[in-house]
Amino acid sequence: MNSGKAKSFFFWTLLECAGQSATLQLIDAGNRLHYQHYKLLHGSPLFLSILATQALFVFGALFQKRVSLLRWLKEHFHWWQLAIILSLLVISSAALSAQISTYVSELLFGTFVQLVHLANIALIATNLPESWKFPAWKGPYVPAFLVLTLACALNLLSYENHPHITDEVIYWMQARFFAHGAMKLSAPPVPDAFQIYMMRVDGPQWYPATPPGWPFALAVGMWLHVPWIINPVIAALNLLIAYGVVKQIYNDRIANLSVWLLAVSPWYIFLAMSFMNHMLTLTCLLVGAWALLRSRETKPAMWALLAGIAAGYACWIRPLDGIIVVSLLGLWVLGSHSKTSAVIAFAVGAIFAGGSLLLWNMQFTGSAFQFPINAYLDQHFSKNSNAYGFGPDRGMGWKIDPYPGHSPRDGMLNALLNTFSINADLFGWSSGSLVFLAAFLFRAKLGKQDWLMLAVICTVFVAYFFYYFSGGPDFGARYWFLMIVPLVVFTARFIDQFPQARVAATVLSIFALLLYVPWRAADKYHHYWNMRPDVRELAGKNTFGRSLVLIRGESHPDYSSAAVYNPLDLNANAPIFAWDRDEKTRERLLQYYVDRPVWILNGPTITGGGYEIVRESKLQDQGSPHLSH
Repeated sequence: MNSGKAKSFFFWTLLECAGQSATLQLIDAGNRLHYQHYKLLHGSPLFLSILATQALFVFGALFQKRVSLLRWLKEHFHWWQLAIILSLLVISSAALSAQISTYVSELLFGTFVQLVHLANIALIATNLPESWKFPAWKGPYVPAFLVLTLACALNLLSYENHPHITDEVIYWMQARFFAHGAMKLSAPPVPDAFQIYMMRVDGPQWYPATPPGWPFALAVGMWLHVPWIINPVIAALNLLIAYGVVKQIYNDRIANLSVWLLAVSPWYIFLAMSFMNHMLTLTCLLVGAWALLRSRETKPAMWALLAGIAAGYACWIRPLDGIIVVSLLGLWVLGSHSKTSAVIAFAVGAIFAGGSLLLWNMQFTGSAFQFPINAYLDQHFSKNSNAYGFGPDRGMGWKIDPYPGHSPRDGMLNALLNTFSINADLFGWSSGSLVFLAAFLFRAKLGKQDWLMLAVICTVFVAYFFYYFSGGPDFGARYWFLMIVPLVVFTARFIDQFPQARVAATVLSIFALLLYVPWRAADKYHHYWNMRPDVRELAGKNTFGRSLVLIRGESHPDYSSAAVYNPLDLNANAPIFAWDRDEKTRERLLQYYVDRPVWILNGPTITGGGYEIVRESKLQDQGSPHLSH
């Protein structure tokens, strides 16, 4: 019997491997800015046939087990609970489309795909021989090392130690400013030729308009010439802190399961790979929660002060996330019967750390309540384009923003997009990432600890409901990233209740690491947004020297990919990369840099691939370029 089960286990495992591989090839994700969709009309017949074959086998097997399956479902769920869980799986199975008919078709197909894989995983779990034991998920150090290793490797191999989305470009620039001891630089000699999104020219000054909290941390990597390691290290530390937090709120079993689920989460891994600021914001929430838990045991005022400082610092990274963190931890302090000294200490820490950001605003905009980023966006788009709340003037007209302005309708559409992104990227499971989480929430009686976790999810949801943008398809539902620990905790809670769910989660996670993560790294994040480090490589091969290098193409990605390698001093004895924006701008550049040889490069939007040299200057004794990070 054990031998028969082993054969069945291997059969269903191989079938799921083939089925998930085929499913990924039926998805149109790509490295351009759009949400992923199924290739309903243009999918390969081979991959569709593999998926259809898988469906025939698994549904045939389930039909034979229908009596025992229905009995199990009846024992553990009410019909209305199953209806809610199925509804959540349906609405999270596909991203919104402009055409309703396309969206409905994709929802139906996506639901079918998830059910096929869920059924296949159930057959794998139920056919595991009794004598086989999967290793227990214990301790935070192995998963922390796993995340550190994977994130570093992905940054160097897939991301090529190069910023890709517009936010990363400006963080990279700002971190270089800080690493060289500067907050502002002199305005470029020809501002139109050095225009980078969110780099603000304010009279004679030039500076990034973004909040400085994350670039302060990234600057350490710039100073050490290893910017690629900062987010992976923070991600690994977050796992250790999360383990301590969840262990104190729940128990050791849930903490172990949670940190392992975090470690194998593609959402977590790819944000750890990136140069984005969300991982550090999560650090602030986790450190604050850990400190408040410590304040119950000893020195309540000291630990509460640390929690307040951590919460306040989150405002320096992402102001809205900072308000969320301050609100969540502040309400926790007030509602946990803390000593008055602890409440006061938390408030002092949060006000001191968060309130000092107002001084930063004064330095750059002259108003404590005017953020540099809002001043920049109001100037380059329209008044209130980045303002919070509902209104017809919100937004910047991006293609991935469904409707002009912001209203409750837009809030719901953004929520649907983010729910889909979490279902796809949280665990990268072929069955959908939300299945166990939904089964726990709508089956179990929630305890006090669960309500704490649910409060985090609801607070993030409500806060971003009133913001006009969903965050887009970059790195999953990144605006909702503060939800990730509660999401994995609820998943761990369900796994902890059912041994077979542990087997299913283990197999699903192994497939995610072996199939989903490499696919996502190669298909989407390699040269994402058409950003490439080719300029860095061309400069090394061709010895640009003290020259003017004109980049043809769009501001992003063509020019911004090159601009990050400019020296901070645009008169330095090094290659100066400038945007060949138009004839007038080019003439002004040639007049200013009259003593420099000129190279001209076509960017990726022109070549359809990498950068190409279209005009080469013959340099003699110019020396090698210095392209520092």
